[in-house]
Formats: sequence, structure tokens, C-alpha cells
Amino acid sequence: MQTSKQGESVSQFLAELRKLASTCKFGSQLNGRLRDQLIFGLLSAKVQQTLFTKSDTITLDETVAIAQSYEISEQCTVIIRGSENTANTDVSYVKHTTQSGFQQRFQKKKPSVLQEAKPAKQKSGCPNCGSTDHKKVKDCPHKSVTCYSCLKKGHFAKMCRSGTGKQSPHNASHLEVNSSLSNSHRSPKINVVVQVNGIPHDFEFDTGCEKSLLSVDFWRNCLRSPSLVPTTTSYKSYTGQTFVPVGNLKTELKYEDQLVQHTIPVVQGHSLFGRDLMKMFAVNWSDIRNQCNSVKASQSLNSLLKEFSDIFG
Repeated sequence: MQTSKQGESVSQFLAELRKLASTCKFGSQLNGRLRDQLIFGLLSAKVQQTLFTKSDTITLDETVAIAQSYEISEQCTVIIRGSENTANTDVSYVKHTTQSGFQQRFQKKKPSVLQEAKPAKQKSGCPNCGSTDHKKVKDCPHKSVTCYSCLKKGHFAKMCRSGTGKQSPHNASHLEVNSSLSNSHRSPKINVVVQVNGIPHDFEFDTGCEKSLLSVDFWRNCLRSPSLVPTTTSYKSYTGQTFVPVGNLKTELKYEDQLVQHTIPVVQGHSLFGRDLMKMFAVNWSDIRNQCNSVKASQSLNSLLKEFSDIFG
């Protein structure tokens, strides 16, 4: 499956897909195939989740319009945040993309943000989480976070001073580890029920996670701690933490009436239904859409784009 590259715009990714599709005989199904591949290949889980709430009849043009609107809003966010993110942002990429009226107006006010790509000075921050919002350990909101390097509580792995956990991270991308944050600020989870060795278990559906993960609590309390295969492969969470699983578990997974044999890493945190399982199972997208927030029928795509024209151009 083709996925977009880091820094590649929606238009560039679509052009690459069209180039690849030119050798295939899709005929009248071309736009539908391009639409599906575009959705699955986007790097942004937020955009994918939005598109999954749409009807199956959504066209390729509508899909591109939604993806590009998010792309522009992210670029505006980079501009607004200014030098705080300049060091980690491809400023020239933002500068040379198509700009909305909002971006052009903002550039006139703060041209230095786009004209110069000088690294921002590193600010000293909290020794436990790295945030510059606070500097004292007693004020850190992440006191109950588990470090996936030394397994001690109170700090992120990227701030760990124990000297362990130096393996190169596997490109697995997304894992929710910051359990100290209030759930009231998180979007509702989308759950998928999968039988693990005959025992039903709720996995959080996560299109941003390349590798599916199994909760150590479920492994211990429900499966009764079956033997694990040792592993030295490390993973990297979306917060930048690097961690090593407790081990790999050989399982028989059953989703609806589909059965597969799969080895899955056992980790601290939530169980995630990632893209590897999405490729193995025929996902019931109707069930997924029913768990997503939906836009009222009276609010068409065009009316939303018109209402928020300052953001979407």
C-alpha cells in the first residue's frame, strides 16, 4: 500500500498515486480506487478519522478538499506558533505551498517567521517531561507517567537519565502512554472487539499505529500470563518516548467471523488495533462510522468551507 512521505503535500501524493495507477486497468473505478488509496495513505490520523465519518459515496474531489483544508490549517498553526516550532518545521515547505488569504495576511504581520529558518534557542524546561511551561518537578502534570526506558514513574523516556533503552526505535508511530492526562480532554475512543485466544477484548481502533499492541494488563489478568517470546525491538510513541515491549505473544485472533494467527507485542498501556491488523481483516467500516462523530446532514461540505473560509481559503 502506497503511503505519503513526510513533507509531501496532498496534491503531490495524489499525483504520485495517479502515476502509479496509470499502469493499472481500473477503468471507471479509477477515482474510487484513488480515493481509497489517498485516505489510507495519509500520514495524518486526524484527517483519516474525519474522512472515515463520511458516507461511502464521498467523491475523490471532496476527499481531496477535506484533506487539503486540514493541510492548510496545519500550515497556519505552524505560522501562528512562530519560533516555538521553527526549529522542527520545514519552513521553506510552508512558504512555497499555496497560501490562503489567512496565511497571506498573517505573513504580512510576521514575515520573519517564514523568511528565516534560524533554529530557535533551546529553552531549559522540566527535567521530567521537557516542557517549557514549567521548570520545577513539583509542578509537572506527568508525575504518574511510566518511563519505557527504565520503567520508573515520573518522567518520559526521552528525559531518562538512567542510560538504558538506547536501541534504535522501530517505526511503529502511535501509542497513547500519557495516562496522567484527563480523559475528559480526549476524543471518545473507537473500539473494535477481537477475540484473543478465545477471550473477547476491546482494542482501540488506531489508523495512526503501524503495529498493533496488546495491553499487559489483559495479558496478565485475562489470559493468565502465557509465555512470551523475548524481543529487543524498541518502539517509539507519538510523544517521542522509546520503549521495549514486555515480550511478543503468539495468538489466535478472531474478528467477527475472520480468524488469523498473529504475533503481537505486549506493552504497558492500551491495546491498539493498528494498520497491520487492518490489512489482515476485512474491517467492518459501518461499525467504525457508527462510533464516529458525524456532521449534521444540513451541513454540506461546501457550506462548511464557505462558513470557515478564513481558515480553509
